[in-house]
Amino acid sequence: MRPIGSAIPRQLMTLVTASFMLFVFGCSEDGHGTGESVVDPAVLARYPSLDRVARAMSGPFHADESGSDEHIESVAVWIRENRPTFNDREIRYFANLIGMTDEPGAGPSTIRGVQHVTDLDYLMLWLLDRDGDVTLREPEALRLLGIAEEVPSLLISIDPTHWDPDGDGVMSDEHRQALVEANGSAWDRVLDQLVERVRRARWDFDGDGTLSDEEIRTGERMVGYPDLDRDGEISEQERELGMPLVIEDLVRCLGLIKVPSMEALQRVTVEEMARTGGDMEQAGKGVMVRVMQAQFKAVAGEIDTDGNGLLTDDEWADGYDRLRRARDLRAFLYLYDHEQSGSISSVGINRFMDAYDTESLHADADLNGLVDQADLAYFVEMVSNL
Repeated sequence: MRPIGSAIPRQLMTLVTASFMLFVFGCSEDGHGTGESVVDPAVLARYPSLDRVARAMSGPFHADESGSDEHIESVAVWIRENRPTFNDREIRYFANLIGMTDEPGAGPSTIRGVQHVTDLDYLMLWLLDRDGDVTLREPEALRLLGIAEEVPSLLISIDPTHWDPDGDGVMSDEHRQALVEANGSAWDRVLDQLVERVRRARWDFDGDGTLSDEEIRTGERMVGYPDLDRDGEISEQERELGMPLVIEDLVRCLGLIKVPSMEALQRVTVEEMARTGGDMEQAGKGVMVRVMQAQFKAVAGEIDTDGNGLLTDDEWADGYDRLRRARDLRAFLYLYDHEQSGSISSVGINRFMDAYDTESLHADADLNGLVDQADLAYFVEMVSNL
């Protein structure tokens, strides 16, 4: 049986776990080569404009992420040897959670990291599904509380010098607070990246690679930026308030599994507050359970391919591969299908290459915060999958 951990090698933190952890814890080379085309001739026949991308590629390029994989595997080995009571799902979950970064809880630093957040969300549901059926029951969902409590002790055991400098076996309040602050700072940086990507992808109406003042004003009107003082202008403060409106669609595209809308989340929160008589802690747990149950229901319907009401490790692993491919293509089309036709036009391809030539982040196709040859290869791969 194929372990799902081997199919999900690079996760950071889930949106659910990231929020809960806050509660717990208080360019490279320009790549303009002249070699022969590395693009499938059949794909070039369908998208002739890709020839410009092919001519910019010096040869086949594959991003080397083996270092991250090796780090995760080393953490998995440590956990297996030092936590004999952990089952395979727990080992894989914690290895991905802790092994992905030196600062778990600090949040993603790139848009690709946001995708990894939702990847680990999927792994968390796999971990919580103890009985392998298509329903996540409340006791199963509440296991997340106990799981989160394991994180500080694991961090201290794996790297005591960094996480427990005073040697008392307890993570200090100062260290917990530092993680909270690092998380907030990281998410602020990513939000800025998300807004910039949406603006470049959706508001450059004339396709010249720059955003004019008129294009910005038009874009802000389109998404409904709040003009609270009704002066006809959008201030910086009003832009910050309107930020969720700009990135809502893109964030939805980046997610591996469906998440509740803000309206649904607010409704559930009100219902749980009423059910618990205003007990904030109990209401928070109730909201968390209901959100995970909704996510699980959606995922189970996707991955129970034989319809027998049982979810095997193979189905979880295959479902991850399938959902990730669909997610990546969905996000790619959002950023580069300017006509929203379900394909990529020659205009879109040339706009991408114009951005690549100027090292604009609009050409960061793989969403890792860099513009390099890997983006050319990723762009061609995605277009080939259309």
